[in-house]
Amino acid sequence: MIKLTSTHLQIAANNGEKVRAKRCLKESKEWLSLQMPKDEQLCECVVKIQSLHVPKNIENGSHTNVILDCVYTLDENADRQLVVKWFVNDDPEPIYQWIPEYNSRHASNRWENRINLNYAVDTDSPLTKYRAVNLIRPTTDLSGIYSCHVMSWRSQDSKESEMIVYAPPKIFDFNYTRGIAEMPSTLSNTKGSAALESSGFHRNRAQRNRAGATLMCDISQVYPIPEVTIYRVDSDGTNPFILHVDNEIERISTHSYNVRVSSTVNDYELVNRFGKRQPSIFECLVTLPLREKKLFYKKRITYFPVVEIPPITNSIEIRSNPNFFVVASFAIAILVF
Repeated sequence: MIKLTSTHLQIAANNGEKVRAKRCLKESKEWLSLQMPKDEQLCECVVKIQSLHVPKNIENGSHTNVILDCVYTLDENADRQLVVKWFVNDDPEPIYQWIPEYNSRHASNRWENRINLNYAVDTDSPLTKYRAVNLIRPTTDLSGIYSCHVMSWRSQDSKESEMIVYAPPKIFDFNYTRGIAEMPSTLSNTKGSAALESSGFHRNRAQRNRAGATLMCDISQVYPIPEVTIYRVDSDGTNPFILHVDNEIERISTHSYNVRVSSTVNDYELVNRFGKRQPSIFECLVTLPLREKKLFYKKRITYFPVVEIPPITNSIEIRSNPNFFVVASFAIAILVF
């Protein structure tokens, strides 16, 4: 049987580009098939990846190391010149490469301090011993799609899977600042997954230029970018009314963000809708979208609307509650004798 030349082997094993490596292997197999009798030509795919074990979600800084394993089968007598490579995302350079025939294990320069080259799988086969990647102290920058490529001179196979290294909010603040609500909020009512409906509060422009507040929800050093919602609930946490919000996202590094979400509420609207003596409880819900699950973080504040009733002639303003105003009017009688 004709074997690959050293030139073909070096190209297939040591080339740092994934696409070129695949093309080289294909051309080598085609070249061999042309040189060999039909009854000795290459068989179909002998190397087969049975499973790829990549953690779906890892919390930033929570593990000293994680294992990415590529479990494959092969014909140890027929599959010679085996090469195992790991890639991340669309980078054509492998982060890790193992050539059993030369007992060669190599990590790319950017990953040499993040991969433990001494890690070995507990197996009796010399052709599977160093198939796995042992990542050291995974942080958010190691998030990505990892792919394992196993190649021999007879066949090849590959699989990929995504890993998210997430970072919960390092700082999570929810507060408000009082002011004149020139731009009133638009509240929407939602029940379950029903579509949001406009509240239709804003009919009188004069009524809108009253006291109000800006609600601010600040999330710092989080990954991935979270979904943030601000809504009003009753005291028992029911009847959520979702507020329309403005989002500001600051990218502080490749895998870290600061997010500010704000919404303006108008006191007149709150009192008109929920009553004078009803405080408004607002919640900020932060949702981290991960693989096959979501993580939730929530904070709550209580807000007391202040409604100013237009003054009445000969009236006296009585403050019965620091958050509400009551106006009493007295008639003045003049008796002439």
